Amino acid sequence: GARTDKPDFSYVGTPLPIIDSTFSYGWREVAAAESEGFMLDASGRANAMRKVAEALEGGALNGYATITVNGNTSYGLRNHPKRNTRSTGVTLNGATGAQWLAEITATLKLLHADNFKVPATLYLNWSDWFYATSTEFTTGYPKTIAQRVQELGGIRDIVPADSINANEVIAIVKDRRAVQVLNGMPMATTPKMRANPQDDYEFVTMAAAAVEVKYDKNDNCGIAHSS
Repeated sequence: GARTDKPDFSYVGTPLPIIDSTFSYGWREVAAAESEGFMLDASGRANAMRKVAEALEGGALNGYATITVNGNTSYGLRNHPKRNTRSTGVTLNGATGAQWLAEITATLKLLHADNFKVPATLYLNWSDWFYATSTEFTTGYPKTIAQRVQELGGIRDIVPADSINANEVIAIVKDRRAVQVLNGMPMATTPKMRANPQDDYEFVTMAAAAVEVKYDKNDNCGIAHSS
């Protein structure tokens, strides 16, 4: 029989933080509300969920700089050391259609150079993308910049977001072999134990998730970052 291969493994960990936010209602407040036949509104829970969600989003982009476990540091899409990087050469909110095409194409080619020749999901600043959707590619041309950009073969989807900086483009190959979300615990709100009738009503909203960025032995990585 043929001689068998044995792959070499090296451990690279991704810290999985637990994010939480607490809120409470005084027992007198609850008793007063019940006496009038209504419940206190859910704004406390909504605020806590928003705070946790924003922390998770920030962690996905930037990691958690204060978290290091056994030498493994928390990184995000924006600062992972193995990502492919370049400098954006123009101000996108005001650039011509040709300049937009050049910037997006150059970002996608970073992935191609690492052998990721598949459609990628692009994350762009909301205001930059709004400009692209509302500006003609060239005067009199029957398409906007956004429509022309989306015709590029290497784009799977485009997601605009306020958390992406102006002139920033993050391209991700959405394949579990390149990047995935480690979900240790979905977001949930639970009450804390009350031992006495006069104890306040306390709640905690928690979630545990992090982005895991993968790369091969040659440091080929499925993330391209123009900034």
